[in-house]
Amino acid sequence: MQHMSLLKRRLYFYSFCLVFFIVIPILIFYANGYRLTKDWQISETGGIYVYASESYADISLDGVKRAQSGIFQRGVLLDGLKAGTYAVTVSKDGFFSWKKDLSVKNGLVSEGHPFLISDHLEVVSIPELATSTLSTSTKVKNPDYAGALLLFQKQPLKAGVATTTPYGDNALINGNLVVSEKGDTIYALWLGDTNSMPYFFCNQAVCDANTSATSTIYTYALPKSHIDFLPGRNDVILVSTAEGIDAVELDTKEPQNIVLVYPTKTADFRVSSGVLYIKDGTEISKINL
Repeated sequence: MQHMSLLKRRLYFYSFCLVFFIVIPILIFYANGYRLTKDWQISETGGIYVYASESYADISLDGVKRAQSGIFQRGVLLDGLKAGTYAVTVSKDGFFSWKKDLSVKNGLVSEGHPFLISDHLEVVSIPELATSTLSTSTKVKNPDYAGALLLFQKQPLKAGVATTTPYGDNALINGNLVVSEKGDTIYALWLGDTNSMPYFFCNQAVCDANTSATSTIYTYALPKSHIDFLPGRNDVILVSTAEGIDAVELDTKEPQNIVLVYPTKTADFRVSSGVLYIKDGTEISKINL
């Protein structure tokens, strides 16, 4: 086997060193959000991070599809964006689309946390009576119906929920996050420190000492009967009104997304073990969101 000459080895070594010292600064330059414009000017950029609640959801900026969420990677970072405001749309067939105007600032990443709800939710009725295990012709009280009915016959006393608190009526308490009603308005309050403040309190990508720990979420002209968190989320609440059951995001940046989950005017709801129970008169149904 013929050995490489000393001159050739030195040539390879210095070539690799040259490539290393050229490429590494470029990668660092790129990773820190800097880009080279068409007129050879250095420009700092920002980004938008979108975490989709569903896989295979299309993510668009200003009407142009830029990415799609995956099965294992729901979060998508859109980087290299010039400073400005972008209309972000997250959509998937069979679901209500989510839209939000997000501002991009140089060197910062704005967050978007879409919630996608099916536009054809499967509503499963819970019968009041069930067939007896002893005789198919005999009807007995359905324990599932009795258990669901109990949820509506008393105020929710589960951990983290109180009917009257110093923060207002029907307060939902999730760690340092409090969502409560005062009159016809729903508020969110953050009790923790600014460094751990949820994104929906922040002014776009920035949370600082001037960020208010209280946020007005929504004011209803209609009477409200119940509020609770959407199962699996602490940034979306369910609200029952005279028009039906709404899903309302706590992020009030425009446009604030509100989805009419259940349009029946006389319906009330409760959430238990991640299941949405709906009561309309004597009929009780459930929805797995």
